[in-house]
Amino acid sequence: MKANYLWPAMHPYSDFFNKHRENPELAERYGIVVGSSHPEAMLRNGVHEWEPWAKEHPGADGALPVYDYTVNPGVISDYWRARARQNAGHESSWTLGMRGLHDSALETRYATTIPEKVVVMNDIIADQRRILAEEVGAAAVPQIFIPYKEVLELYNAGVQVPEDVTLIWPDDNHGNMRQLPDEAERRRSGGSGIYYHLSYWGRPKSYLWLDTTQLSKVWQELRRVYEHGADRMWIFNVGDIKSIETGLSFAMNMAWDVDRWSADDVQDFLVEWAGRQFGRRHGREIAAIRTEYYRLAAERRPEFIDRGVFSPVHHGDEAGRRMAAYRELLERARTLGAKLPAAYRDAFYELVEYPVHGAYLMNLKFYWADRNALAVRQGRGAGTNRFAELAEAAHAEEQAITKRYNTELAGGKWDGIVNPYPSQIPKAPGRPTVTRVARQETSGLGVAAEGNEIGADRPLSFSSSTGDRRFVDVFNTGFLSFDWSATAGQPWVRLSTAGGTMTDQSRLWVEIDWKRLSEGAHDTTVTLTGAGQSIDVPLRVLNDGERARKRARGFVEAHGYVSIDAAHFDRQVARGGAHWRTVRGLGRRTAAVEAVPSTAAPITGDFTTRAPELRYRVRFAGTGIFPVTVFRLPSLDERGHRRVAVALDDRAVTVLSGQAIATGNRGDAWARQVEDGIEKLTAMVTVTEPGEHVLRLFMVDASIAVDQIVIDTGGLPGSYLAPPESYHRSFNPDPATGSGLEAPGQ
Repeated sequence: MKANYLWPAMHPYSDFFNKHRENPELAERYGIVVGSSHPEAMLRNGVHEWEPWAKEHPGADGALPVYDYTVNPGVISDYWRARARQNAGHESSWTLGMRGLHDSALETRYATTIPEKVVVMNDIIADQRRILAEEVGAAAVPQIFIPYKEVLELYNAGVQVPEDVTLIWPDDNHGNMRQLPDEAERRRSGGSGIYYHLSYWGRPKSYLWLDTTQLSKVWQELRRVYEHGADRMWIFNVGDIKSIETGLSFAMNMAWDVDRWSADDVQDFLVEWAGRQFGRRHGREIAAIRTEYYRLAAERRPEFIDRGVFSPVHHGDEAGRRMAAYRELLERARTLGAKLPAAYRDAFYELVEYPVHGAYLMNLKFYWADRNALAVRQGRGAGTNRFAELAEAAHAEEQAITKRYNTELAGGKWDGIVNPYPSQIPKAPGRPTVTRVARQETSGLGVAAEGNEIGADRPLSFSSSTGDRRFVDVFNTGFLSFDWSATAGQPWVRLSTAGGTMTDQSRLWVEIDWKRLSEGAHDTTVTLTGAGQSIDVPLRVLNDGERARKRARGFVEAHGYVSIDAAHFDRQVARGGAHWRTVRGLGRRTAAVEAVPSTAAPITGDFTTRAPELRYRVRFAGTGIFPVTVFRLPSLDERGHRRVAVALDDRAVTVLSGQAIATGNRGDAWARQVEDGIEKLTAMVTVTEPGEHVLRLFMVDASIAVDQIVIDTGGLPGSYLAPPESYHRSFNPDPATGSGLEAPGQ
């Protein structure tokens, strides 16, 4: 991979690097420069080395010294000096500064305010520099300072880092750079580098199991890093390397030749990389599988899945559509794997099939657990227990495929290396709880129409512009089977089934035969009958006609909302040397847009004449004041802002401010955007007359990336994902083709 710089592992269950004196010698023979991470100042491993040192250097009262420079500066200084002397003859990278033991925050009993802590940090750096000068001399290069977590706040408050020391800028542990060097910092002789996570243990949630960061996201951030002059050192946190092989390979390719890949061809890296592993004839298909795998992870990392995230009742069963996409992807991977020569199959399973299968099952068990909880609220009988069984079966299958990975592949070579839910991981998804109901010798007809948790108060909505397909869940409130039937109120309503024998549940699909329906608004029903009951499901149908559909030049409102993929703009206007570019493979859909160059100055006024702009044509059915929500992909700037602006037609521009600071907390705005992979920013727009209008998106701060835009005109149901994209005669001429994915096991 052309890497030549290593921070050895610092976990309690790993030997520390200098325990074995052969390690520095071996690294030297391989040409590897050895350094240490942000809490491991001066090549010291605090997890293993401080306690023995403290026991050998007790205080006058016999108490063990604590790792606090305001309490025990002499003991700590000697601790650092011993390692400097020991490793003076080896090529190393020396980490300056200080944090607590094992990646905890800096402890300063006698410095409680930020200014006081800044003074302490300056003293620490001066002490370490003196030690290196005395023990290592001119060979004590490079020296680095990593303003990680709380140390970044101290750096911004005035910590003085010597000119020749390299600043290593950290991300927020989830792939979003916290801040980058300004003009003065770019002039420093020590230069800048980065510390970037492809794997992480900590808040708000950990992701150590699978390689789930989109390569286009990595590309976007590393381009931004490079353009800001942080090019001296790049260090990537990859945990145990497996299963981060693909992401790490791409990151190191970027480090070697940052201009090799562009916004349009990151997927070509996957084609090339997969071709090297499994033969060029399979490269493009493997790349397509991996790209879709990354896209699904961008909606929600499998390590972040939880109860109640995706809706099982809105937008054609949002959760079920996601599971259907995963199932289809797994089938593609299995089909391809079966075609490979036997010699490649273990590697293919590790690199391609297991990540897809594991992510699918992690999502699937929570999908069925959510369906189980919904079934309890709906008063289902046999179906409640069926969903519980399916959730537990998915968990058991997940355990089985992980056991196969660890104990069967390559003769058990990777035993213990993969674990989707280790108990030590904070907030890791495990086995979701489910509910079972006692069997009762009864039966009853239950109905839950799409858009309703129970019943059919919200009518099924159909529009000729989107050609919808809606579902009705018909279920048994008991355990005894019964016969049921479905009848359409009009001949232009098509049903997937006329009924049958009901045991636990059945999903009925409803469509409209638009050729048999006159233009205008229509209301009708579908009647479900069984177990001595009859339930009507209302349908609300709007047929604008084929001519109106073909005349529409922009996105067409339907069902009370407009949903737009941001990359599907009608026109771009570049201004002031900046513009919006499309980045393929970024975000929750197929592409996102990003304001570039990343070094462009913010635009704070006169947006319509100074700011780069994207324009989207939208056809509104009515008038009103409507919320427009911009789905912004996370990015940070702790010395600046994360802003974008919107306007409708020539009306006033509204500036939207996103989260710019990584708090490191759980449950706040930063944590939500990390877990969701997007941040929703909302403004209001006024539509004074029906018909076509222009929605305008303006850059305020550079490197803002936008994935989707949704306008709620009064009918948008609450859901995790944006609705399926609205009809557009060029970008989405047949929305119905995207609604055919069925949830598993209906």
